[in-house]
Amino acid sequence: MKYAVLHLQAGVEALLKARLQREHWSLVAAVERLRKIADVNITNAEVQALKDLARDRNALQHYGLQHNVRAVEARAAPVLDFLMRFLDVELLPQLSPEELQTIEGDVSMARRQLSHIKSFVRHRMNRPRGNEPAGLEHRTAYCTECRQDALVVNAGGGRCHFCSTVQTVEQLIADVWRDPDPQGSPGMDCPFCCAHTLIGGAAFIDPSNDDAFYCLSCTREFKSLDLGTCVGCGCPWFKDDEHLKTSGQLLCADCQRRIRLEDDEKYWQ
Repeated sequence: MKYAVLHLQAGVEALLKARLQREHWSLVAAVERLRKIADVNITNAEVQALKDLARDRNALQHYGLQHNVRAVEARAAPVLDFLMRFLDVELLPQLSPEELQTIEGDVSMARRQLSHIKSFVRHRMNRPRGNEPAGLEHRTAYCTECRQDALVVNAGGGRCHFCSTVQTVEQLIADVWRDPDPQGSPGMDCPFCCAHTLIGGAAFIDPSNDDAFYCLSCTREFKSLDLGTCVGCGCPWFKDDEHLKTSGQLLCADCQRRIRLEDDEKYWQ
């Protein structure tokens, strides 16, 4: 698997350079140059897959690759898919009959192997949906390791049912929701368990859950319409709280308690 990643990256660079050389011999391989100079259609998703592959190659060379075999295969599939399309559209039509005959066997083998990887990904994605993750679409997210919608979030973290990657709360905040707190304390205070792990706008695969707030500690969900902002500390709190009905101000339980203590101190003074 180590050499598969290295050779895949080398193959990407070689094929991109081959296409660029048809524009001018001095050009160096770069996706943006292919887009702008050679007018090659490369989607944003394909660009991201190529960038991720380059990062995997660099991590492998310098630090050792941390992804498991299943994750690497899933990450390689879109890159191979792009290369086959790139060959068919950009390179093969410009080859001579003799050149085509020389590489025909290799191209056929690559197509067969890509088909096997795609089948593997489909099989593994279909398998978990029949058991544990079924019915959990409201808290199943995109896994940044294998790039499959198979990361089920549980109390205190999450586990991917495709590549088996386990993530902590901090990793989920940084990798899945891309919203790390600069102070190292992710999220907001949960109005139920008070842990500082409440997140908004969680990108779960169930789109009906996009506007919900979700606590990574107690796994409770709150609709955005049901929560307001405490005027005392700015934390989310329930709009149906009795204090709001009597005072007209939305205060969380901690701020209500603090105000009562301050009033008691003033009374005894």
